[in-house]
Parts: sequence; structure tokens; C-alpha cells
Amino acid sequence: MSRGTTQSGVEEEAVVYSQTRMLQDPTGRLLYIGDSATLSFLQLVRMMVEYVAGPSSFTTDPRRHRIVEPRFSLPPHARHTHLLPDKRTAYVLVESFFTNTQGLLQIFDRQSFFNELEACYCDPLSTKQTWLCILNLVFAIGLMLASPQPATHDSIVIEKLQADQNDRAEIFYFNAKSFCDPLTGFEDADFWSVQALTLMSVYMLSKSKRNTAFAFLGMAVRSAYALGLHREETLVVFSRSQQVERRNLWRTLFVIDRFLSCSLGRPTAITEDECSGDTLRPSEPSGEDQNGASNAFSFRQPSSPAELGALALEAAVRSCSVIGTILKRVYHQRKISTRLAQEIADVCKQWPRALPPSLHWRQAADAHPAQGVAILHANLFYCHSIVLLTRPFFLYLLNAEVQNLGPVDRNTASGGDSHAQKSAHGASVDAPANIGAAAATAHGFPPSRAYSRMGKFAEACVVASTHTVVLVRNAYEAGYLPRRDPTVVYFLFAAALVLLSNEFAGLYGGGGGVAMDCIDHACTVMASCAKTDEQASRLTFIMTSFRDVVVGTKEKRRKLALELQQQQQQQQMQMLGSPLQGRHGGAASETANGMVFNLPT
Repeated sequence: MSRGTTQSGVEEEAVVYSQTRMLQDPTGRLLYIGDSATLSFLQLVRMMVEYVAGPSSFTTDPRRHRIVEPRFSLPPHARHTHLLPDKRTAYVLVESFFTNTQGLLQIFDRQSFFNELEACYCDPLSTKQTWLCILNLVFAIGLMLASPQPATHDSIVIEKLQADQNDRAEIFYFNAKSFCDPLTGFEDADFWSVQALTLMSVYMLSKSKRNTAFAFLGMAVRSAYALGLHREETLVVFSRSQQVERRNLWRTLFVIDRFLSCSLGRPTAITEDECSGDTLRPSEPSGEDQNGASNAFSFRQPSSPAELGALALEAAVRSCSVIGTILKRVYHQRKISTRLAQEIADVCKQWPRALPPSLHWRQAADAHPAQGVAILHANLFYCHSIVLLTRPFFLYLLNAEVQNLGPVDRNTASGGDSHAQKSAHGASVDAPANIGAAAATAHGFPPSRAYSRMGKFAEACVVASTHTVVLVRNAYEAGYLPRRDPTVVYFLFAAALVLLSNEFAGLYGGGGGVAMDCIDHACTVMASCAKTDEQASRLTFIMTSFRDVVVGTKEKRRKLALELQQQQQQQQMQMLGSPLQGRHGGAASETANGMVFNLPT
């Protein structure tokens, strides 16, 4: 993402193509999905693909106007026993929660929570209802995300719970609500209810009920505002441990808020301008190099999983702050210039410099599960901030390249192109196509090569997407990828769509099969997640059907190119070999062919 200049020296600007969608949920209501959402990007890609390759299972998918919002599987008459699991199971679930939410949730002090857990099992009758609510929510999330190593003590416990005919995570969730539902006394919301609403939002995300998660998070943020979590000056009346807990809860809300906003294309709930002091601003690196610049390698290694989680959350906050800026200055305005992109990119460049070595992605190979998940979350948010920033440029050039390619199975003369445009999805494809093609023609270059600075940002989108797949693949192969992590599923899908689109149009890094290998790895991981996740199952179908189109289109292009080459060779042979045809018969072809490449210049 280095600076670049165009031949004309003029600043380049790309329009953020608007594809606001109203998707139908299982109840029949229409839900709003905005421009920053990957589902909106997906629809634009579908239009371009159909223009080039014609109808397919990818472009005419009958479920393309619906959104996955699964209902609860427990029957309405199911009783809630309010019984806690045995102590051994409880510790496994709580450990799974803390391990698999590193860098995403930091709302409890780990040691204090385990102390409370021990006290609960020693004297359950003295345990507060509010804490039992929170504990059951932790059980639910811990079970949803659990991915223990095979043939271990933890795997036996988790497999037993998963083998139950009823969804045990749902049982824990409804037990929590029956103990002390934070929605019932919302007008008297206290600190515990903000924690509970945050956990409920994350559970709903893992359940693929994104709209419900969005609503719960909004309630949590409003309650947190009422309690003053957004203001540094309110902390002075609390103890040191309470200050840390309140600050971490607010930062967690911020990360989840930015994730929901970018993934659904909806307004953010938290306004950074309303925050003061260090409530969102992470601490700076402690060391400096000789020039006074921050030196990431001066970070000391975290001494505990809790400290590692806090560092990973800080890294996620930095990325989410950039994501908020991108949503406000790019997607809200629906246009982006290379100057603005460079300004935001310069902020992004500071992120790796402030990252502790323990969270560097190269550490993932030898990391224990808690560290591996922390590395995964921290780096995925950073990669997606780059994808979100550069995707408008990528989409702009992708559209221009698609118009340059034309329908792959037709004569791309002017008449054929006109017919193809009319047979696509109407003006939705035709309008942005004219923008890209006209701008490219004005510069006198092929569409995908007409913009030097814009092209560098578009290429950065592909690189960041590739890195996203590598991060997730490493966690998957190491065996610690959380089972139903909503952030991983979303970021992997967003990255795979960019890579598939790039391979379809052949914009960057073509050849060698490396790109298709990366795409295959993404499909493999998503298919693994699909075994337990309805949302991942839906995304697997989209990715594999798109991959089939890409493979088929590349094969058609190869055949067309071969036919064209053969036709040209035959024409040249006829022109040069016709005088010899009568005397030498079949041998004339070889003679003429040799003459083609040995003519004097």
C-alpha cells in the first residue's frame, strides 16, 4: 500500500457501488443490509459474473434474496431444570470460553471468575441469581466455540454434550434467561446486565442470529453509556480491578459494535468522539528505539493468558477504530479517493509496529490454543480493515475488467456486447459498467491497468484476503480453530469472495495455481465449519458454486484462446503457403509454419 502516482498526476477516485439490500428472514420480514456488508459485495459480483459467464447455480441461487437467521431448535414445551452441570464439565466449558474468546471478549478477570466458580460449587444456595445467569451464558458460548484436541479429557466432555438430542448450548442460554433475564429489568440495568447483554449478543452471533445480536448489543451499549463506561473520569470512584474490568468491557463492546456494523452495513452504536481518556485508546508500546520511534520488540512477553487476551483486545481495538473511520468516511460517503485511502492506510501502517511479538502471525505455528486464538482474532481484524478500505478500488477495477472481457461464450463484437448487457440484471450491471469502461477508455489503457495508484490499493485487497485465508488455515491445521466463531466465518467468506472474483477476472497474481489452492483451502475450512454451523453451510454452497464458475470460465477462455490461435495460424499459413500447396501437399504446412516465424523484420 505504498504511495504511487498516475501518468497524468491526477488524483484517482472510485465510486462505492451501492447495492443496499433488503433480505428476507425465515419469518418473512425484510432486513436491511448496507454497502459495507459482504452480502452486498456478493450481489454485485453475481451481476458481473452472470454478465460474463451467463446464468449458473451461483448467480441464480433461489436463496440469494434470503438471509440465514435460524430459529431455536428446542421445542416450546421443553422444561428448564436450572441444574448446573457437574463441576468437571463446568470447568471445561469455562476454560473453552476463555480460550476461544481471546482477543474478542475481555469482560471478566479470569482468576476472579474461576474463584467465583469454585465458590458456586462449594455453596450453590448462596450464589446470586445474576451470577448464575452470566455463568450459564458462559457455558453456552464455551460449548458453541469449543474445539478441543481429539482423544483428550476435554474432548470427551464436549462430545458428550454435543451428542445430546437437544442443543445443550440452547439449554444453557434459556437457563440463563430464566435465572435472571437482563431484558426484564432493563430500565434498572446495572454492570452485570451489560455483561450479560454482551454475552447474549455474542451467543446470537455464534447462532447466526445476527439481527438479534445487533439488537442486544444496542441495548448493552445504551446501558453502558448510562453507567459512564465511555468516560475516563468516571473511573476514579472504583477500585483498580473494577477500573480494568469496566475499561475492558467498554472495549469489548466497541469491537463487537464495529464488527456488526461492517458485517451488516448498519450504523455504529458507539461514537468515538463521546469517549474520553484511555477508554478506547490502547496503551502505547513501552520501549523506543534510538530514534524515538516505538519498537514492537521491546514488548515483554505476557505472563498470563489474561494479559495476552488484554493485548489482543487492544490490537483489535486499534483495527476497529480504523474500521469505524472507513465506514464513516468511505461507505457513508459512497466514494473514495486515492488520497483519502492513503491517509487511512498511513494509520493502518502503525498497527504492525505496535503489535507485541507474541501476537505476530508467525508465532501461530508453535502457539498454544489460547495464544493461537488471540493471534487469529487480532490479525483477522487488521486484515479485514485493509480489505474494507481497498475493496471499493478492487470492485471498481473488477467491473472495468469484466466489461473489457465481455461474455466468454459469445462473439464480443459491439453487437454481441450490447445484447449481453441487456440480458443481464438490467441497469444494475449496465450503469456501473459504463462508469468503469468510460474512465478506462479516457486514459487510453485497458480497464484493469488504467489506474496506477488505484491498482496498488486493489492489489492490496487481494493480498490481505490471501493473508486472511492463510491465518484461518493455520489455525485449522493446528487444531485450535474455534468451532462456530462468527468473526472467523465472516472474515474467511469476505476474503474468499475477493480471491474468487480476482481469479475470475484475472486481475492480479494469475498463473501457477497458487490462487486456486488458496481458494480450495478456504472452501475446505468453511466446509468443516459447516458441519455444526448453518451459516457456514450456506456460505460453503456460495463459495463452491462460485469456484465451479471460475474453473469453467477459465477453461472456456483457454479453449477460445487456443481456437483463436489456431485460426490465426491457419490464416497465416494460407497466406504464406498457398503457392506451395500444389507441389508439396501436406508438407507445405510445416514449411509455411516455419516461414511464419522466420520472416525478415
